Amino acid sequence: MPRPAVGEEGPELRLACVTVVLQPIDPVGDSSVGAVTSTPPYSRIRRAGPLWVTAGILGRRDGDLVPGGTGAELDQALANLAALAADAGLGLADVVRLVVYLVDIDDMGLLNDRFTQAFAEPRPARTTVAVAALPGGARVEIEATLASDEGRG
Repeated sequence: MPRPAVGEEGPELRLACVTVVLQPIDPVGDSSVGAVTSTPPYSRIRRAGPLWVTAGILGRRDGDLVPGGTGAELDQALANLAALAADAGLGLADVVRLVVYLVDIDDMGLLNDRFTQAFAEPRPARTTVAVAALPGGARVEIEATLASDEGRG
């Protein structure tokens, strides 16, 4: 479509505006597998309309990182994600996006293996970021966005 000259009217542009209201929910995760026993100064999971967004999830069980390195931490972090999702009435099939932080980007193959085991097609979109360090000496941290039925497209 050609651009209108200065002073001429162009095609009508309509913008849609969506308002998302964050609804606090009871903190979930305190009873979940691997949950930290203290209450953090943030929500572990929050709902925004049909979407649910988690805070970073580490491979902790009973407040401590699981032994065994990246693979074991990743398995536990995914189990902790599943527990948070279940507390919200969702499951791993509802995950639409993951952000994964790795201390060693060479663990990408291990991540891909665990990712394909944990998630069926269509798998969530994923971003992987190499970082210098993570809380408590963790090797991996994940964040997830989940969609309830009305949020899927």
